Amino acid sequence: MGMGGMVAMEILRRAPERVTRVAFIATNAQSDTPEIAALREPNIIAAKSGRLDDAMQSEVNSAWLSPGPYRMDVVSLLSEMAQALGPDVYVRQSRAM
Repeated sequence: MGMGGMVAMEILRRAPERVTRVAFIATNAQSDTPEIAALREPNIIAAKSGRLDDAMQSEVNSAWLSPGPYRMDVVSLLSEMAQALGPDVYVRQSRAM
């Protein structure tokens, strides 16, 4: 969700010869503005204080996903991945943005 596009663009910059195809959909190459970074802070605080689920609910809006029968499955999968990786990874990724 956003960071994947940034990582792909960095791979293209560092090793374009290793990439044969790439597709970017709804991503941005720019770092967060200070205003956007400030909006991340409540979720970072929530994650650090043991409320990673709350942070993910705020972060992942099912309205951003295409309508379809698997929409909520995708939201659940994102939440499960966040829990498996833990709050420290969430905070590092949020800061990296």
